[in-house]
Amino acid sequence: MSEEGASGTPPPAPPPPSSGDSSGGPGRHHGGRQGGGRGRGGGRRRGGRGPSPATTTTPRGPKFEGRCDDLKGHVYDLTNPKDAANNYMITTDEVIQLIGRTYKHGNHTKRCLEEGRRIALTVPEDPADAATVTEKEIWKQEVSAYVKKKNEVETNMENAYSLIFGQCSEGVRAKLESMINHKEIKEAGDPVRLLNNIQTVMLQFQTTKYKPLAIYECKRRLMLFRQTKEMTVDQYHKEFKNYTDVVERNGGSIGADIGLVEEVLNSHRPPLTLETATDEQLQQAKGIARERTIALDFIVGADRSRFGKLTEDLENSFTQGRNNYPATMTDALKILTNWKQDPRNTPQPPRQRDDTNSGQGATELSFTNIGSEIEQQQGTPANSQRNSWLANIECYNCHGRGHFARDCPTANTPATDTTAPSQAEGAVQMLLDGAENDTSYVGFTLTTTSEKGKLPRNWILLDNQSTE
Repeated sequence: MSEEGASGTPPPAPPPPSSGDSSGGPGRHHGGRQGGGRGRGGGRRRGGRGPSPATTTTPRGPKFEGRCDDLKGHVYDLTNPKDAANNYMITTDEVIQLIGRTYKHGNHTKRCLEEGRRIALTVPEDPADAATVTEKEIWKQEVSAYVKKKNEVETNMENAYSLIFGQCSEGVRAKLESMINHKEIKEAGDPVRLLNNIQTVMLQFQTTKYKPLAIYECKRRLMLFRQTKEMTVDQYHKEFKNYTDVVERNGGSIGADIGLVEEVLNSHRPPLTLETATDEQLQQAKGIARERTIALDFIVGADRSRFGKLTEDLENSFTQGRNNYPATMTDALKILTNWKQDPRNTPQPPRQRDDTNSGQGATELSFTNIGSEIEQQQGTPANSQRNSWLANIECYNCHGRGHFARDCPTANTPATDTTAPSQAEGAVQMLLDGAENDTSYVGFTLTTTSEKGKLPRNWILLDNQSTE
């Protein structure tokens, strides 16, 4: 039993045919636009004049602009993953500058966010036992000011947390809330750790991945990061620091290789080893190895068009026994900032000259007849395609037949015939030569070897590219 019969509801009657569709057949006119046939348009409506289904498009939601109008659309968003690192850097800088301008005692909160750590306030020292009454009163006022400032700083930190979280898009918020320490950060209202997590999200470090794979991918991004031609040294330094921070914040290490640590210990006087060094000396050696590695990565990743000579000079100096590599990130940044490389002082490869053209010094243009070279490689005469009619060609040099004047075997011998070719005959010869050239040349290669980029004045350029 059909579904209509089972429900007890009679099936709907078919619609009556329209006045223009009396036949109901599949004709082009009747069944196409007005009928129920399979003509043009019949397959789309399938029911005569019934209304066509409405096409619905999902409207795109408004662009996320953040909760703070003063930030003018600077938000943490993942709509453009390739620009996520730069987006994080710019938005964070705008947030920090706004906090420093508008918050009371905002400079302290600004420093905490810039340095990525909570900076403790200076506690007033207790007065001496022999302090005067005035000194004791001043101390009381200092303590009162300290307590008041501490409360204001805590309020600023909580407000900064709300401000930063309000600039996160829904996608970024979802990733933040899935992180293990998010609940603890939220309860404490800690904007410093919140920024650390946002940085992790924006740089696409997946905390849910297999830990060795996650750290490997994060280190790989750091090693492959390069300064572009449009990037300033300051921008390059900020983005580079983003990648190094993410590596170390999520459990990775930089410059912790045993060979690097042993090299630092060996340079100690007296030399040390991993077994003879104390824990303090070992930690100090690891810190030095880390700084050297980060500084080297920063130099190697710099734009080679601007700093390629610097890298080469450092390598050559080390080969000669002088270690000029920067030991710290500060030294590396100082070198790139102050490095000068004048293109005029860079040696250029010598340009080729052609001594055959003694009148012009350097050959301006050179042509290569590709067709003749191909024919010679194949062992085929250059004029093999014209052998059927070449026998009727008369040479105007020796008046023989079977070749042109330029191919005349007696070209160097003066002609004994005093009959000079007429102007019309010369024109015919030129046309024949041109026809021969068109059939024999397969293609041309045009190369310029001019130092001045100018053509000789005694050249005549002919344009044979006709347009119809």
